Amino acid sequence: MKKFLVLVAALLLVLVLVFFWFVPQLVEFTLNRVRASTSRSVPPQARELHEALEIVDLHADSSYGEETYSKRAAEATWMFRDSLREMWRWKSLRR
Repeated sequence: MKKFLVLVAALLLVLVLVFFWFVPQLVEFTLNRVRASTSRSVPPQARELHEALEIVDLHADSSYGEETYSKRAAEATWMFRDSLREMWRWKSLRR
């Protein structure tokens, strides 16, 4: 019976390793193929336009406005302080 359990555990370990090691690589290889680039050189007008543009990340939290960003940071700070106070309170009660 003990040999059987060891065999089942070893088989389960091998299956887990195969699943987490080989399956992601297989999915990556089959679904995320990169095609050969057929692009030509960039025209000078496009290069000049690209250099003149200002690139902005509009998905950043800081772009929502200073008030919203500061409010979120303050709420997170108070939540952290409250959790620390609660933790110290429980520690002092346990003594």
